[in-house]
This record gives sequence, C-alpha cells and structure tokens, in this order.
Amino acid sequence: MVESKQNLAKSMDMASNAADKVWDLWLAGLRTYDWSQEKWDNMTRLQLDMNKAARKDAIKMLQESAAQVRRDQGQFQKLFEVAMLNSYEPFNMFQAFANRGIEASIK
Repeated sequence: MVESKQNLAKSMDMASNAADKVWDLWLAGLRTYDWSQEKWDNMTRLQLDMNKAARKDAIKMLQESAAQVRRDQGQFQKLFEVAMLNSYEPFNMFQAFANRGIEASIK
C-alpha cells in the first residue's frame, strides 16, 4: 500500500511537471509569436517610411522637371519669335524697296 501511494505521488509529480512544461512551451510559443509580430510591424513601418520618402522625392523631381520644362518652353518661344522676325526681315526689306520703286515710278 505504501508503495502504491509512492507510485501515485510520483505519477502526480510527473503529471504536474509535464503540465508545467506544456505551459512553459505554450508561453515560449506566445513570446515567439509576439517577437515575430513586432519584427513584422517594424519591417512594415520601415517599408511605409521608405515609400513615403520615395513618393516625396518623386513629387519633388516632377515639380523640378515641370519648372525646367516651363523655363525651356519660354526660351524656345523667344528663340522662335526671333527666328520668325529674322525670317521676315528680308521680305520687309524687299517690300520697302518695292514700295520706293512704285513711289518713284508714280512721280
């Protein structure tokens, strides 16, 4: 009978130890899950910050490009006006010469 009680006590201790180990494993699993989730959150936050910085850089680059295009367009327009005025100059000279000839012939 004493031996049965000892065996029962030993069995209960083993069962208690096994239950404690199960709880320890379960808590270790929860800590691992928490650690993994925190790492995932940090990586996501970092990626979002990088995306935001890239978006700001892209907007800045596009704004600078648009300003450059606007300046280039203004310069091109001035060059075009000068070229057009210069191309009409010989015609204007010819017209003035022709007008003088007509005026001279009328007199």
